[in-house]
Amino acid sequence: MPDRPGRRFLNRSIGSSTRVTSATACVRPGVADDAEFLRRGYLDLAGVVPTAVQADAFFGDSAEGKRGRLVDRLLAAPTFSLQMSRVFDAMLVERRVATIKSYDFKPAEWQDWLATAFRGNMSWDRLAAAMLQSDGTSDTEAAAARFYLVRDVEPHLLARDIGRLFLGRDLQCAQCHDDPRIKTYRQADYYGLYAFVSRLKHFRDDKKKLNFVTEKANGDVSFTSAFSGAMARRIPGCPVAK
Repeated sequence: MPDRPGRRFLNRSIGSSTRVTSATACVRPGVADDAEFLRRGYLDLAGVVPTAVQADAFFGDSAEGKRGRLVDRLLAAPTFSLQMSRVFDAMLVERRVATIKSYDFKPAEWQDWLATAFRGNMSWDRLAAAMLQSDGTSDTEAAAARFYLVRDVEPHLLARDIGRLFLGRDLQCAQCHDDPRIKTYRQADYYGLYAFVSRLKHFRDDKKKLNFVTEKANGDVSFTSAFSGAMARRIPGCPVAK
């Protein structure tokens, strides 16, 4: 398969993880055979197992590079964007149901938005930006506001989930105190992130029966450590106030 930016890093990371797991379990991982590769490829990229005709065609192909060609076909097929929309829906919404009584956003519109993004090969940074910037007013990006709305636009929940899903850090415990074991998981960092979403709130247009994410005109963020009782204000990007 063609070399792409990040591929070597991913190969090293996956290989390192596999070696550690294999050493712990005292097994030596082997190369997947054609049947395993075919089944895994279809399940991951199309969401279904291959048909008998598709399996026979793959097994009967003796030309070099058939696995790469299979992946390319699956990525180009319409089923890929639908499968990715289902995967990312589960990852980003996590089966949540909004508790805002007026919230009547259609989940299908959100999945359609995700599928359109994958069909257009939207990169992860652009996808994340679209979700975090959406207030529900744009005709083309309104569905992206579901990330906020399904969490009731609750600032602490948003801060925790943005850290966990987009930054790879579960800062939930840092809401009350610095992590006692992980020195880089600080309460100041949690509230630095929280400050970005602390003024957000849900707004319902009853006439149009639409829901939006709005922002309060002003607000301030401060915190008190549960361990030390120390209080501080936090402005994102600035040192903790003494």
